[in-house]
Amino acid sequence: MKVLLAVHGYPPELVGGTELAVRRLAHALVRAGHDVVVFAGTLDWEKRGTVERTSDPVAGGGAVAVLRASRDDLWFDHWHKSRAPFVRRAFSEVLRSERPDVVHVHHWIRLSRDLVAAAARERVPAVVTLHDAYASCLVAFRIRPATRLACDAPLAVDPCIACASALEPPTPWMGEDEARRRFLEHRADLVRELRLARTVVAPTRSHAETVERGLGMQPGALRAAIVPPPLDLPEPVRDAPLFTGGVLRVGSWGHYAEHKGVDVLIDAVRAVRDPARVELRLAGGVVLPEYRRSLEERARGLQVVFDDEYGGEELASHRVTDVHVFASGSRAKESWGLVLDEALALGLPALLPDAGAFAERAHGAAWARLYAQGDAAALAALIDGVLDDPARHSAMRAAVPARSQLLRTGDDHAAALLPLYERAVAAGPPDAPPPFDDARDLDEQRSWDERVQRGGA
Repeated sequence: MKVLLAVHGYPPELVGGTELAVRRLAHALVRAGHDVVVFAGTLDWEKRGTVERTSDPVAGGGAVAVLRASRDDLWFDHWHKSRAPFVRRAFSEVLRSERPDVVHVHHWIRLSRDLVAAAARERVPAVVTLHDAYASCLVAFRIRPATRLACDAPLAVDPCIACASALEPPTPWMGEDEARRRFLEHRADLVRELRLARTVVAPTRSHAETVERGLGMQPGALRAAIVPPPLDLPEPVRDAPLFTGGVLRVGSWGHYAEHKGVDVLIDAVRAVRDPARVELRLAGGVVLPEYRRSLEERARGLQVVFDDEYGGEELASHRVTDVHVFASGSRAKESWGLVLDEALALGLPALLPDAGAFAERAHGAAWARLYAQGDAAALAALIDGVLDDPARHSAMRAAVPARSQLLRTGDDHAAALLPLYERAVAAGPPDAPPPFDDARDLDEQRSWDERVQRGGA
């Protein structure tokens, strides 16, 4: 079978959870004897308006063909720019030249929000994986920028357009009627993508439900197939330490991003009865430097260690994992939570927000304690509970599952997806949507860019 995987970025340029999962899947499919092409976005604007072909060798033989489409417009991650005529044309040309049996769309951002529709017009069936809430939220994470609280509102003109106005760059020229039209087209295109897909995949049931609610659908409307992501977990280089008293070390890693709630963790440490008995260790890539600086100021006077971005191979020996317990402050309804798998693989129990995939995966688990999402005082109470009674930590640590129970290789992931590909191929492509209006889309794209460059005049 020939499979085309579409994703917003691909290693080594971009190495987030989605990008790494797609690479593991691609390599596993090649090892299983399939032909794989990746159509990826890129942040390399210097090559704008081009599609660069490279090869990603697979251990043991074979390679993944990687085609990176470099957008030729400005601010291409903004929701106003989510339909891109250049990408759509390039994608269609790749489909005609590569002739895959099935397309698997993993994301639209940085590419174009009509990839499944474009595949249908080229008579290729598609599968979609929902890695995050992008299809149901203009800011992608279903967190309101003004309040930093999780949002359950359906994707609608009100409140979504106003909420997304916090995104850069400012667009003061965008009138209400124009913003409304763009929004309705954006939502309609993404709903169409999900309806045209032969199968929609989600990593957890809770995430499928988050997207359904966000699109105003009935529960179960997506008929999502639940397929957890592949996991390349760190090998422990030390036993997880047992807390017997003294200073409790708490670790958290991933990204310094507002939706990850690192400030919740810091506030929780300040709220415990004796902050001197807690050391918080942090590590991750910086999304917004000013947010990282604000965290350092927020942590003044506390025992908080800030480390920068780390490689996956470093995690097992990094000081951020030489802790007694892992904690997440995430404000998002996580779709899966790779950091939790990493913590468990290293033998660490967890303190988690009671929402999304964390709640689904940790409910009733003896290795976890859940607290109300975003509530630093509730998290502080959990930490105080461990400080007061170290036996709680001992019981949680003893309940952490063996690494072998957590591990899911790329080969496992591919084996779970192949029947879905085969089903899509057997069903054939859906009815093709009407032709795209490339001229209108290109004119709107250029006009938007010109207005931004003129400062909104």
